[in-house]
Amino acid sequence: MKNTSISLPGIPALPGSPTRDFYVSEETASHAPGGSPLGHYHKEAECLYVLEGNLSFQINESRMVLHEGDVLIVLPGILHHDLIREEGTRLIRILMDPALLTREADIRRRFIHPFFDNMEKDCFLLPASHALSAPVRALVLEIEKEEASADPLKGLRIAASLHLLLYHLCQAFPPEETKKPLPSREDRETQKRMIHYINENFGEKITLDAIAAAGQVSKSKCSSLFKTYIGLSPIDYVNEYRLGVSKSLLEKEDTAISDIAYTCGFTSQSYFTKLFRQSFHMTPREYRAAARKI
Repeated sequence: MKNTSISLPGIPALPGSPTRDFYVSEETASHAPGGSPLGHYHKEAECLYVLEGNLSFQINESRMVLHEGDVLIVLPGILHHDLIREEGTRLIRILMDPALLTREADIRRRFIHPFFDNMEKDCFLLPASHALSAPVRALVLEIEKEEASADPLKGLRIAASLHLLLYHLCQAFPPEETKKPLPSREDRETQKRMIHYINENFGEKITLDAIAAAGQVSKSKCSSLFKTYIGLSPIDYVNEYRLGVSKSLLEKEDTAISDIAYTCGFTSQSYFTKLFRQSFHMTPREYRAAARKI
């Protein structure tokens, strides 16, 4: 089941597209080098359950490979992105705002805040071999099934399953046992400021000087941080973000391609077409035609 009615937080989409506090999708990837190359962060926690295949993933400075049966929880506000999915990889992705969980003060104080607001962890990895993996995987499957159902009361079942999911995760990762020093928090916040600047100003002229100034760092430090956290140069990230937004516009708007190019910050239609072809192996016009046949 693919939820196509919303935009993922932090992912390029039609400007102004709505997001929701809860999102579920089952995704199947053909070979896609680079996966989703745009590093991003959002207020929601993200759960990935690999049904089949392998997924290379980056969280802040760390890279990992998720295998069949693994479940990964990325905490809110953490920079992350897919790297490479093997052909045929299938996964379930859930995004959930912790604010959706119970408002009962004692439970939030003892369990919800210590788990999701953990200042010393980026993520929690539950390998398929873990003793608590089976009930967690079963709950993820149940949540995906319920979201796809037509039951008008499905929200109650999903809410119950989310609380049970947190119960098992707190069993596997007790808050008092998760304390571990992290790399520089200052670098991470700097990187997020620079990404935010690009996301807010992609339609304007953006230079390396301006990106570095947004992070209050030197140009060399700026480039180094992008290489560490995103795997791209700052300007390459700008272009990838612009191309991502342009895809949404091509899918949903009848605007002239030249206008889309300028709206997304490209200096000419020819340069836009060149980069688009390099990234997606077709022209913008061909992409629009293909997208509207689906």
